[in-house]
Amino acid sequence: MAPESVSDASAFLTCAQMSGLALSLGIATSVFLNGATDRIARVLPDLSREEIMNSINGADIERLHLSDDSVLRIQKIIASTIGDVFYLNVAGAALGLILAFLMRHEKLHLGS
Repeated sequence: MAPESVSDASAFLTCAQMSGLALSLGIATSVFLNGATDRIARVLPDLSREEIMNSINGADIERLHLSDDSVLRIQKIIASTIGDVFYLNVAGAALGLILAFLMRHEKLHLGS
């Protein structure tokens, strides 16, 4: 790599890292919302999808007039789904670490 292209390569890698972060956050949010919504719908089938999403967000949960047992079940489902998303992120990080070891290692001679 030519020394004058180091700043371009660094900028590209920074952009790629930030894009990867945004993509992984989007995937994690989607997995969390869909997983929690499906699980809550199985436990409380009389609630609409909008009411379920509001209960996940914590908005207007008092308006639903749920029993303490139902609120506790929703909280347990949300906590379990957060755990699932966390393990998904850990698995992605482990995969990245393993792939880093499989990459070709070489020295960069930048002619300093």
